[in-house]
Amino acid sequence: MPNVIREDVDQLNVNFTVSITKSDFEPKFKKALKDYSKKATLKGFRKGQTPISFVKKLYGKPIFADVISNLLQTEIESFLKDMKTVGFPIPLENQQIDLDPKKLEDQYDFQYTVGLAPDMSAITLDGLENIGVEKPVLTEISEEFYAEQFDMLRSQNGENVDVENDIVASDVVTFQLKELDGDAIKADGWECEFQESVDRITGEEIKKELLTKKKGDIIRFAFSEFNDKLTPEILDKYYLKKEEGDADVVVGDSFEATIVGVSRFEKGELTEDLFKKNFGEEVTTEEQARKIIEERVRNDYDRIINNLVGNEVMLHLAENSNIEFPMEFIKKSAELNNEETFDAEEFDRMAPEQSKQLFMSYFASEYAKKKEISITHEDVIAAFKQKYGQYAAQMGDEIFNQIAANFLKENKEEARKIAEDAQFKKIIDAIGADAQVATKEMAFDELKEHINERYDALNAKLKPESEEE
Repeated sequence: MPNVIREDVDQLNVNFTVSITKSDFEPKFKKALKDYSKKATLKGFRKGQTPISFVKKLYGKPIFADVISNLLQTEIESFLKDMKTVGFPIPLENQQIDLDPKKLEDQYDFQYTVGLAPDMSAITLDGLENIGVEKPVLTEISEEFYAEQFDMLRSQNGENVDVENDIVASDVVTFQLKELDGDAIKADGWECEFQESVDRITGEEIKKELLTKKKGDIIRFAFSEFNDKLTPEILDKYYLKKEEGDADVVVGDSFEATIVGVSRFEKGELTEDLFKKNFGEEVTTEEQARKIIEERVRNDYDRIINNLVGNEVMLHLAENSNIEFPMEFIKKSAELNNEETFDAEEFDRMAPEQSKQLFMSYFASEYAKKKEISITHEDVIAAFKQKYGQYAAQMGDEIFNQIAANFLKENKEEARKIAEDAQFKKIIDAIGADAQVATKEMAFDELKEHINERYDALNAKLKPESEEE
């Protein structure tokens, strides 16, 4: 069997040598040559009849390299199995190994180095009451918020209705246009129909007059005074309704417009059916709906607060735990993987921030193992819904969940990213919930702004300053 010798450089770096002897590779090399000769179709030989010596002469080098590579991979994986490493091993420099199958050596030695993840077992979430991180506790929800929620609910369940009475600013008016020639209707002039919301009209005199009208009335105006944001292209396409063949038709600026329709959006009423539709069959009153809204708000803010506190606590630990990572090894790995674009100065500048991110990532991973936190299919669907939630409201949960499941099944890479993000968020939420930090009661009206300010401060700490700064 191949032999592996370990050399501890320090607590964060390990060198090791994998020795592969002739007794390890020769039988496998001979078998690989034989297998290839059975499959090869070479000119002058029947399939499966190519002499092994001929195969070795033509293809021996890549076949031998593949045999050695497989042996190395197996041994390295076995060696690293119980080690907590940072990244993958990289070969030590100045190794000159000639894998020439014509001149087989008795032994090949391959030297590598790998970085080790630091031991975080001593870091806990206890005794953090005085680190400057507070967990807000929501006291009560304001009446203004409930009013906003019910008003939004009414808007979501409203409908457009045709009205006959006086026009108001929020109405949508349908105009039947006839082109004017001076004060008279132009013979064979341009005629069309268009709609416009009153509050989009920028011509104040036109709007003022329109607000005294109703369906069936007539108003005259010039488009040059109707809306100062109209371009010739928008005017022709959306207002005059010109088609492709009308490009050369010259149309005047002034029109007589008959108001042939007025549409007004009316909010829905807070009825028993509306409550059932939006909160469930068992909810029939405003009081019951308020309780569900409160429960949802408190649950949402608990998750947001736990996530915030989890991130703040981990950042505090990263900055104050004296945990180090093998940054030189990480730097060398980055250089090897990005030879053309690697910038050593930029890496050194970013190293302190990268070290914080590494701490947070590894601590979260260790915490997940300790608490047995795992991701479920429902978690991934919920994360997908959060990312594309604007569509869920349009099609309903049942249809959206089926579409989400199909999408994630067919898009493995996107599913992997969503699952990783959901897993990390779940861990951070758990850390925030478990962290023994100080608490502070806070009213609903100030909580949202308070959370936003803390997230801004957190992101500023996690994002390194630019070189210009």
